[in-house]
Amino acid sequence: MAAPPPIAPLTGELSWRPASIADADSISTLYDRCFEVDRGYRITAGEVRTELKLPDGDPRSDTMLGVTADGEIVALAWVIVPAGATTTFRVFDWNCVRPDYRGKGLGSYLLSWWEQRGRERSIESPLPGVYRQHPYDWQHDRIELLEANGYRPQRYFTELARDLSAAVPDPVFPRGVRVAPWASAVSESARRVSNAAFVDHWGSEPMESERWEAWQDEFFDFDASAVVFAGEEPVALITCAIYEQDFDDRGRSEGWIERLGTVRQHRSRGLATALINRALGSFSDRDIEYAVLGVDAANPTGALSLYERLGFMAEKVGVAYVKPITS
Repeated sequence: MAAPPPIAPLTGELSWRPASIADADSISTLYDRCFEVDRGYRITAGEVRTELKLPDGDPRSDTMLGVTADGEIVALAWVIVPAGATTTFRVFDWNCVRPDYRGKGLGSYLLSWWEQRGRERSIESPLPGVYRQHPYDWQHDRIELLEANGYRPQRYFTELARDLSAAVPDPVFPRGVRVAPWASAVSESARRVSNAAFVDHWGSEPMESERWEAWQDEFFDFDASAVVFAGEEPVALITCAIYEQDFDDRGRSEGWIERLGTVRQHRSRGLATALINRALGSFSDRDIEYAVLGVDAANPTGALSLYERLGFMAEKVGVAYVKPITS
């Protein structure tokens, strides 16, 4: 395991160790406690287990837990480096400090440890590296910590919602294409078209098959997801998810549009609009109240204006904070 910075806070109160599969429920509980204050997002035990098993990381060296004498996990740093990057080595986080343990130096300590381990991982790659964290714009304490440590905002991501009590148009696809409902037989085609569609999007890198398959977890919505083919060539896709555990927090039922993309040569044909309307109809047929998605406000395809035309309205803003990895 990578050595932590030499002086950890609360050394007489907390012990430090890496995470294991056996910690999944406790880590999920930690995220629930953080959500009560941060109002960011929850992470289920199943999601934790999935991430711990992925081959592009090693929890023995890429995670750090702060544990009380009673065995409660109150702090977590987690270095996540998706494999397959071709232009930039990216280090993401699942860092969290329980609210009643904040203000004691744990956030700074974990950020330092996380950066150190990310720097060690970056040696594996010849690519330039960056640290990336994505707070919401109301998470002022986290933003203050990042800015004090040299992070700068690089991109703004808008979370939009569409009330499904309003009429949903029927999907109209252009002639000459075939819409394939999501199934294992089209998953690899979808991965290829996703990687091609997002090649010109800020910060995007190809997704390898292991992470792609793991992404199709218990929340993945097979009914609303689809792939479009022109002949035998996959040219567009939409993936959706349903997070029922969030409905009470949100005060409504939601269907998420998580990934929507069209390869460049097939854009401006109405494929994205048709796929969205297909998904909205699927959600509505199951009495889901809202459709939700996130978009890069500076997306070069004009996605934000497309979503607004389809009835989506802005609700939240997240910020991509970035810092170069230096030796």
